[in-house]
Amino acid sequence: MRKEKQIKLIYRLVISYLSKHLLLIMAILFLANRGLGMIEQQFLEKYRQNVEESVDVLNQEILQLKNILRLTLYGEQVQILRGRKGQLSDYEEINYKLNIKNELTVLASQYHFIQDIAVYIPEYGMWIDSGTWFANQNPPINNGLGDHLQIGDGNIYLTLGIVDGNKYMEGYIRLDNKALLGLIKRSVDEHVITEIWIQGQRIPIREEVLNPEEHYHKIVIDSELYPIQVQSYIPVNMISFRKYLYLLGGISVVFLMITAVVFSAQLNKEIHEPLNNMVRFMEGMKEWNYKDYLKHQGNEEFQYVTLEFNQMKAHLESYIEQRYEQEIAMKQMELDHLQEQIKPHFLYNCFANISNLCKTCDIDKVERLSLALSRYYSYITRTGHNMVTLQSEYDHMKNYLTVQKIRFGQRVDIQIGELPEGVRQIAVPRLILQPVVENSYKYVFEHVAENGRLHIGVKEEENRVIIVVEDSGYQTDESVIYRAQEALYKSDSNITGLGNLQKRLQFLHSDNGIKIGRSSLGGMEYQMTIYKNGGVYV
Repeated sequence: MRKEKQIKLIYRLVISYLSKHLLLIMAILFLANRGLGMIEQQFLEKYRQNVEESVDVLNQEILQLKNILRLTLYGEQVQILRGRKGQLSDYEEINYKLNIKNELTVLASQYHFIQDIAVYIPEYGMWIDSGTWFANQNPPINNGLGDHLQIGDGNIYLTLGIVDGNKYMEGYIRLDNKALLGLIKRSVDEHVITEIWIQGQRIPIREEVLNPEEHYHKIVIDSELYPIQVQSYIPVNMISFRKYLYLLGGISVVFLMITAVVFSAQLNKEIHEPLNNMVRFMEGMKEWNYKDYLKHQGNEEFQYVTLEFNQMKAHLESYIEQRYEQEIAMKQMELDHLQEQIKPHFLYNCFANISNLCKTCDIDKVERLSLALSRYYSYITRTGHNMVTLQSEYDHMKNYLTVQKIRFGQRVDIQIGELPEGVRQIAVPRLILQPVVENSYKYVFEHVAENGRLHIGVKEEENRVIIVVEDSGYQTDESVIYRAQEALYKSDSNITGLGNLQKRLQFLHSDNGIKIGRSSLGGMEYQMTIYKNGGVYV
């Protein structure tokens, strides 16, 4: 059975360990996933900003090329050739055309974005460019007034048409597709696939990317000046760190499983075996085996527990011995009390009083004395009840006073206060009030013939009750009071002795006890204090 409990305990601990750590890992992975998602968005936003900056640079480059083309149309050689049509000789015409061609060639070589530049000479019906000889060819694009950016024959053309007075000027620049694409890629990343679209047509620089949305993050930026659209495809694996997160999560789970097995084995060695040893030792203590001591097992922490447990066992053994001795002493004191109380002297006196009352035919007093005497001996001879309620003890004291009042008659004036409702059910040791009152009759009223006074008062405070017994005294000087105070610290065998009463009260609460002093009536005053939390309410 113990082995099954041990296995169930280990099972519960391992499951608890795994479940809590798995929840922790899932929470960490969830937060890390959210964090990596935010980082990926920041990377995408950074790439977007780079593409936007590249498009702005591209716009500036195209504007610069447009200005170059405009200056070329207004160039001196072009204006002379056009303005002196019919005035130039063939040689001069050819020379001006060559000069214009050379200027265009120099411009094309100076700007790496220019693949070809050309101007149209309407007076001669020809185009002069930097790449071919003079010809009356038509351009591969539809030109018009203003500047335009368009695609023709798979190339990008920047065209410009100007009307100045009665003159019409026209030219174009064929741009280098790869150079423009390189301008974009320099600002983004060499691993990012970038495409340029003009007027909805893709510049055919590379082959089409199949299903780009499945493997790439797509960024689209439109130019504000020209019908240019730049599309960038960022590979997912460039900015996606989540696969490493999932790999780390899997490794963590495997590591957690391994540590759970190691943890359970170590837990069994360091905790369960020492605990089982301690449980077996406790089970042996149930059979009253207090001779052996628990031997240390496990780590240093259990050495401390073992030491404290052995000390507790020693204290418990000492307490049990003291308790056992106390029980024996209480039994002996109870027997001594019975022997003390059932004295022929007290009983003979009571019978003598009953006889005298019968002679006077005072049947009422005979009945009350007999009934009170019966209750008195019934209470003091009751065994097996060491604790009674304060109400029972108070009633016994009043029953004793009933007997003494019949015996002593008018010699003693008795005044008894009522017991407050809030303290009647307090548990107190049996026979603590009647012996105190008995002292007054034994040492005072037995020696006086009249004017004896006995006052008993009860006062309830917040957490205690105080019972005061006062008598009028008989030859009560300071030495008598002093001897009575000394008796509080003596433990004679008589259960009704003041020393034993003191110890029995303090057994319930350390502040319980009896104080003896001078009474306002001239005799002794016994002040008994009983704390409410000193005994269990019954």
